[in-house]
Amino acid sequence: MAKDRNIGGLLCSQILENLSEYVDGNLDQKTIEAVRLHLSDCQWCEEFGGSFAQLVSVVRIQLNTDNGLSDSVSVRLNHALRAALPKVGTSGTKY
Repeated sequence: MAKDRNIGGLLCSQILENLSEYVDGNLDQKTIEAVRLHLSDCQWCEEFGGSFAQLVSVVRIQLNTDNGLSDSVSVRLNHALRAALPKVGTSGTKY
């Protein structure tokens, strides 16, 4: 991410912070609208958000078709994903 843009009252960094909650449908309506407005005008966040949503969808399908992950593996995966999310784009790479 080259620049932390403010679109719809949210910065790109705030979109990344809220992306998991947005995909899960756990945000209030006002925040959902602000995220949607930002995504509609920010190509980088829209592309990354779409990729993230697809990844979450695939993981959910795998968890439902297999016997799922053990609680300890699920917790470790959740922590690793949350730890990695803020680091996206800091190395100058798009993803």
